[in-house]
Amino acid sequence: MLELRKKLANYQEIFYMLFLLPMTGMTSMGLNSEDRIYLYVFAVATLFLLLKMAVTDFTWQEIAIMAVLNAVLSVMNFLRNGEKTLILTVMAIFGAKNVNLDKVMKYALWEKAVLTVGTLTLVATGVIENELVILPKNGDLLEIYCYGYYSANMAFANIFVILLLTVIVYQERLKWYIYVIETMYLNSCIINL
Repeated sequence: MLELRKKLANYQEIFYMLFLLPMTGMTSMGLNSEDRIYLYVFAVATLFLLLKMAVTDFTWQEIAIMAVLNAVLSVMNFLRNGEKTLILTVMAIFGAKNVNLDKVMKYALWEKAVLTVGTLTLVATGVIENELVILPKNGDLLEIYCYGYYSANMAFANIFVILLLTVIVYQERLKWYIYVIETMYLNSCIINL
């Protein structure tokens, strides 16, 4: 059994990417836990994360911190809204041990960029319906389009994450005017909300 664990330990980065990239792809395409395909991908991806964590050598202190943090977050989340995403996020952070994060971030950036632009393009061409949400604001009704996502904020959040990943991955090669353009875009997103 230990021999198999040692052999599988050579594939820690692959296991982690088989967890992270499908989950990133699902959210980039505007899918969430209400969609059946998301739940299937979530189940398989979580198995790869658990496999990755099973072949990683953690200290007893790390295991104790993971257990306490997951227990506290589980109680807080289930009392508040029953959402499991934050718990999975904490597990993903601990699962990133022994993984080349620069490589993972680069893959996540390009996957998120392609799938987000693809989703927005499908909405712009009418292939995906652009749902309209009507919200009250200052006594008036405000119409907000969702751009193919389950809320308008998710479209802006995906673009925001793409911009942040761009800065993280390419910070050494970005010119100063890219930061200015990104800041102006982010400010316009915040103002439009």
